[in-house]
Amino acid sequence: MIERENRYILKETLDEAQSSVGSVHLSENGQTLVTGSVDKKVRIYRLENKKYALKEELNQAQSYIWSLHMSGDSQTLASRSADGKVQIYRTI
Repeated sequence: MIERENRYILKETLDEAQSSVGSVHLSENGQTLVTGSVDKKVRIYRLENKKYALKEELNQAQSYIWSLHMSGDSQTLASRSADGKVQIYRTI
């Protein structure tokens, strides 16, 4: 077995979710981070001063969030929840 040094160090912990986080997506440019959790919320963070700041919470899901995906330009976000629904969000 080859032993390797860790190349990653913990830089930040986000703890706004009141329950388990089921999905995380980072934008291609690293400026936007989106999380989906069992509390039925999608949280959107933006990088400010080298830290992610919570900018928005989306509360439209009726069940917990299973997965998320953001478009390459970070303008469109899709979430899939346990009730079988896919919700599409677009920046305005």
